[in-house]
Amino acid sequence: MNVLGLVRTAAREPAARGAATLEDALAATTDLAFALDFVVSSLPSSAGTLTLPVEGGALSTAPWVSGEPAVDDLATDRLVQRLHAAHPPRRAAPTSC
Repeated sequence: MNVLGLVRTAAREPAARGAATLEDALAATTDLAFALDFVVSSLPSSAGTLTLPVEGGALSTAPWVSGEPAVDDLATDRLVQRLHAAHPPRRAAPTSC
């Protein structure tokens, strides 16, 4: 965390495919954050992307959210049920095997 209260996430992925996959995943999270109050999305860069290339990987930034780890299995189950009941994000790309 830096002094601005932001969380930075770095991921080391194979360059082109990894960066695109991470960008797609974070875009889906951004869409879900509008529907689900417990989802925190990344902040867009000045270029409009959710990641920036850094030393063979990617960097994303999200706002810091104070909270406690979930210790109640029932509460966790309810959150997972809400997540799975949400409509798929409009930007989610189909995955291939």
